[in-house]
Amino acid sequence: EELFECYVEALQPLVVRRAALVKYGITKCDCQRCLLEEAALDVGEVERILTSANPGKLIDDDKEAVAQHLEDVALQAEVMVARSLELALSQGRLSACCSPEMLPSQPISAHRMSLLREGFEKFDGLLEEESFARQDQLHKLLLAGLTHVLRGFAISLRGLGRHVDATAAWARVLLVLEQVLPCSELAAATANEVLMAKILAFQMDVGKACHAELKNSILHCHRAYGGGADAWHVMTEQCFAPNVLEAGRNAWANMKRECCPADSMTLPALQRPAARKGSTFVPCCMEQDVRATAPTSPGLQPLIAKEEAALDLTSAEQVGSASYEVDS
Repeated sequence: EELFECYVEALQPLVVRRAALVKYGITKCDCQRCLLEEAALDVGEVERILTSANPGKLIDDDKEAVAQHLEDVALQAEVMVARSLELALSQGRLSACCSPEMLPSQPISAHRMSLLREGFEKFDGLLEEESFARQDQLHKLLLAGLTHVLRGFAISLRGLGRHVDATAAWARVLLVLEQVLPCSELAAATANEVLMAKILAFQMDVGKACHAELKNSILHCHRAYGGGADAWHVMTEQCFAPNVLEAGRNAWANMKRECCPADSMTLPALQRPAARKGSTFVPCCMEQDVRATAPTSPGLQPLIAKEEAALDLTSAEQVGSASYEVDS
């Protein structure tokens, strides 16, 4: 598994990311995400969306007006990306930056993509379903540079009692984050926002109506921090009622039973998602750092304990000044 280091803020649009890379001596990033944005999106349209996302004089008005304005801008961002992607696919502009298995076999119009995404239409067959999945992934990746627009709308709904809308808004943000920052703290926090909004929307019915969101919240926390339900409990105990926390522990126990044999101590289906060459994108402006060692290597903490015991450190100053290179 490859580990990567990001030089820039990954949720900014292409122009901002490339400008930030100049100080590192990187004049142009040619990763797949950057090339995709360059081929599909108009710089002027992206700038227009970002500029209009500033409520300006509406800040002093009522919160409903601000939320309505940001909802309109978020919708404009979705429509702009959908139409730009449709045009780029029809003109064959993405073949240079995307491998054939990343592109839809049967490009779908922006209008039909919206109908399929919202569940108003059904797939004509397996070919359209597969094409939808690929095109929707490209859509979300292109939308990543406008994540702050979507997130701004979701935040604006706080305190308005529009819990169903808030659930959908935060869920959309999370789907985009899963494309570029799938194991991040931000994704974990956003998954919690989805859960909180869903719980409020369904009047605390966490056992039934919110089961999927509960599992998703725990999984994103586990991928960001490790520790399963215990870590999730520590991170969310100030956010959720005791019955929600208990439901989380039960959900984690069920997930472990579903994913692992009774005699296994590993959680293969609960780990960070592995990079799949040819099917997903490497996030923008990521530089390969190191490769993880084989799974049989000892963990970080045992190695640290072993080094400390061997050196027999006698003072806090020695502990603070010593540096170790641990091959984890």
